[in-house]
Amino acid sequence: MKYNIELYLKFITVIICFSLISCDFTSPLQNCKDANVYADRGEYKKAINELNKAINKKKKNRRALFNRALFKTHINDTEGATEDYKNILSFTNCTLCTFELANISFNQKKYHEAIDFLNSALQTKGVVKNDDIFIPNNQLYSDDNDSDYNVKEQEIYFTRGFSCLKNRQFVNAIRDLKKTNEFNFYKHQGYYYIAQAYLGLKDSLNACENYKKSKELGYIEDKEMLNKYCNKK
Repeated sequence: MKYNIELYLKFITVIICFSLISCDFTSPLQNCKDANVYADRGEYKKAINELNKAINKKKKNRRALFNRALFKTHINDTEGATEDYKNILSFTNCTLCTFELANISFNQKKYHEAIDFLNSALQTKGVVKNDDIFIPNNQLYSDDNDSDYNVKEQEIYFTRGFSCLKNRQFVNAIRDLKKTNEFNFYKHQGYYYIAQAYLGLKDSLNACENYKKSKELGYIEDKEMLNKYCNKK
């Protein structure tokens, strides 16, 4: 009888030890920090695995979901990234998530879809006006603050302007890019893209004027275009 009791106690001890080993007592926050360490090394799959653990422990974990989406884009899993961004938007506002969805659509050459996302982003609370204080997003922050997901107004307008240019919405492109030039945001590129939009409207005079402004700021990608439209006798 004594032998059976000892055997039973040993069995229970083994079960308890196994349970303690198999259980993950790491906090979701620590999982996120560990994920950042892997990401800094370029080990995105391991980083994603850590974030999976964090999300399993806390489903509506905005920081973990956002970082996982970000890391998924590094391994070309745009479908997974899109799903994570939309998951966040299902339970909270996130201007940066909407902006990143626009970037994904743009990179897939779905320019109309990108424009729709950017229109939506401009209607959110996380748009930082030109004269407002902007705190850049940093994935290494331990806290999850609403301000981490803000986006500069001019950055949204610039991206929308470029998307409109690609989508052959030339008038809209000029409108947005002129606005960003007023903010001195990538002004050198802004003039270049405005010139291209004017070419789309067959307005070589304004195209030339903006090509020249782009060149004055040290940015001109296509010297042949400059010579073609600005060096006529």
